[in-house]
Amino acid sequence: MVNVTDFSLTKFQLKRVTDFLAFSIFYYAENFKLIFKQILIPQFVSVGLIYFLYKSLYGEFNLTYFLSSEGKIFLFVLILFVISNLYNTIYQSIKLVVLNNLELRLWKFKTLLLILTIFRLFLFLTMLASIFFDYTFIFMFFAFLVLNTYFYQFIFNEAEKNFSSSQFKLKFFEFLKLNFKAFMISIVTRALTIFLPLFATFSIFIVYEFVRILITGKVFFFVVDRWIEFQIWLIYTLLLFLIANPFQYLTMMIFHKYRFLKELNKNLEQNI
Repeated sequence: MVNVTDFSLTKFQLKRVTDFLAFSIFYYAENFKLIFKQILIPQFVSVGLIYFLYKSLYGEFNLTYFLSSEGKIFLFVLILFVISNLYNTIYQSIKLVVLNNLELRLWKFKTLLLILTIFRLFLFLTMLASIFFDYTFIFMFFAFLVLNTYFYQFIFNEAEKNFSSSQFKLKFFEFLKLNFKAFMISIVTRALTIFLPLFATFSIFIVYEFVRILITGKVFFFVVDRWIEFQIWLIYTLLLFLIANPFQYLTMMIFHKYRFLKELNKNLEQNI
């Protein structure tokens, strides 16, 4: 396991957004086994269970089904799985980056994290629902981005306070500067985790279609006739997204951990 404490201060000077992205890619690759075990496997299992439940309840993607008894049961279980996966991804990111893969056995912190995770999901769903109300969506979109950025800092501070009993108070302009950079990192990382799986799937799909056209000589097709193929591409995109999704959480925790270590190192030098 690559320890953030060992690398961020002694070997790297992280200043730009691209620096944190590069370090996070390196960190993700070096710790992929732990990430796969602690984050990705639970997500893969939950997706499989959700799909099995959907088929067991004769799921249909329409409003009538979701208003039925079976549909309500499915939605309830789906929300529970989403909350569980979000909570686990955030906690495991904190555990790997902030706690050096140690367990933080504090129910107060875990309860706070769970409540904030639920609130964050509720805010996200509210933002999506507001798309039908003129310009409300734009306001909700930026509100979610701002609160989501502060969410990472608040959770990191709480975790670090409980783990090392250390916490730094920032002046107002330092606070704005810190969160502006965190805001930019969150935007870029989320764009990457959405765009790259789509781009990878689209690239392979285009090559596949080109080969198919060369072999069959047919350019046009009916979607219904190739529904199985489209389901395979959809599953492939979903798997890539699940693999890429922890990247944002890890990057944000690394950013705040780096800032914390820099402040700690500066205070130590002043005391000396």
